[in-house]
Amino acid sequence: MNSFLGLLKVLFKTSTGFLNDKTKRKNNKYLIYLVYIMLGFIIISPTIKITSAIYDLLKLQGLEVYLLQFGFSATSIVIMLYSVFYVMGSFYFSQDIENYLYLPIKPYKLLTGKFIIALVNQYIMELLLLIPMVILFGVKGNFGFIYYLYSVIIFLLFPIVPLCFSSIISMIIMRFSSFSKRKDLFKLISGIISLLFAIGINMLVRESFKVETGANFIFNVIEEKNFFLNIILNIFTQTKLYAYTLTNSSDIHGLFGISGIIVSSLISISVFMILGEILYLKGVVGLNEINKTKKRKPQNINKNITTNTPIKSYVLMEIKTIIRTPQILIYGVLTSTIWSLYIVIYPIISDGNLSSITSWINNSKNMGVNLVLLIGITIFFLCTNPIFYTPISRDGRRFYLNKFIPFSYEDQIKSKIIVSSIMGLFNVFIYTIVLIILKLSFTFIVSYILTCIPVVIFISMHGLSADLNGPKLDWDNENEIFKNNFKGLIMSMINLVLVGSIYIVLSIASIFISINLFIGIAVIAVTYIILGNIMIDKILEDKIKLYEELH
Repeated sequence: MNSFLGLLKVLFKTSTGFLNDKTKRKNNKYLIYLVYIMLGFIIISPTIKITSAIYDLLKLQGLEVYLLQFGFSATSIVIMLYSVFYVMGSFYFSQDIENYLYLPIKPYKLLTGKFIIALVNQYIMELLLLIPMVILFGVKGNFGFIYYLYSVIIFLLFPIVPLCFSSIISMIIMRFSSFSKRKDLFKLISGIISLLFAIGINMLVRESFKVETGANFIFNVIEEKNFFLNIILNIFTQTKLYAYTLTNSSDIHGLFGISGIIVSSLISISVFMILGEILYLKGVVGLNEINKTKKRKPQNINKNITTNTPIKSYVLMEIKTIIRTPQILIYGVLTSTIWSLYIVIYPIISDGNLSSITSWINNSKNMGVNLVLLIGITIFFLCTNPIFYTPISRDGRRFYLNKFIPFSYEDQIKSKIIVSSIMGLFNVFIYTIVLIILKLSFTFIVSYILTCIPVVIFISMHGLSADLNGPKLDWDNENEIFKNNFKGLIMSMINLVLVGSIYIVLSIASIFISINLFIGIAVIAVTYIILGNIMIDKILEDKIKLYEELH
């Protein structure tokens, strides 16, 4: 038992970082918790409001129980689909797996520990998606103490069945297919699918925030008019048992229901553990074997050898590492870019405001003020890109090798700034395409690009400076680089205060004079060029010493 508790503690440290002493010393954990609470409140508040309205519509026809059942079913689907990728990444492709295999730990203990970590992640998702609906249903229905007691039990047991189902599917796939030999390909595909799935869920939630749309979803399911929605409601049959138990919590039927839920959860765990003993080790062994590659002929090798300057070689190496590392490519580049586009473009298109925004920007007498506003939005999205504030952390343990290569620390720092700037300009290129789609004037678009260049370079310097103050170098999985990392949030706040101040000053000045594009470019560019020169001097003078002392 002690060995299992020790294993569980280590798994929590490596998977979440909240039990890590170093994290407590370097970060303000209370600030992290506060940010999570605020984000959760922002997500939950509109959900409660719209769910309450849908409940009232269904109550008029006595169909309110279907709202609860639909909530359980939809959450089960989300947990199941998300868990397939999470389980494969955690059970098989995590870099710590090989270390545990050499320890005197039985497979079922390792599986149980990994399963508990996955279960905790599902509790967080359940807290956001399901609990508001359950509490609202209890308050609206005037249920008593037993309802909430059963709700707590269901909260703890609810993710077990879909998580066991996903785990069993993953173990069968990894045991009887050659998919395990394509580790990086799996991470890339699963990351992209997860991202698209998250965007799809977000779009569905946005549409459901319209009361009539949300109620119609439920009515269509009840009347079996929508085949897809009917599948969602009935794919996990135990979800009906959850709704039945809560609505009958005041009598003996509720006790029978909660007993059935406990029994089904125990059966699911038992099946998972039995199959895990049979399938897990055979599926995980050999994951880290190197695949055979095609032999190159000497003349082909000579053709591929080129001579570059040290900085160019280092920059190319960093860019190739970003592109070839699925987690960094997905979470460090694509996620922030796609989400920023979705957050801005989808509301504009869905609300039909495309032409009005274009007309407002193009016909404004103070286009310089509009340019500053757009730069502020761009800065916010750029600062959410982890590429900027993880240039040292991405090296991991490989960082110590950089201390011995014949390449000065100054050039290494400059190379990392160049890499971050290239990635930032890639985002600017994507945003420029959006401006073209919005049919903004050619002069405005060129002004936007010219203004973004010094801004991107400064943010690259700012991110490097922030990462040097506390890099994460001891990680087993690339995802750990991005967890509980609020440097981007701090960077965005600092830069937004700066740009916001400029915007306010120019807005006031626009009352007396016309603020054209030239003035907007000049103010932003000069400000960030001056700050950039100050920042690079600070980095080269002070941070190189810190770079040398990292060990």
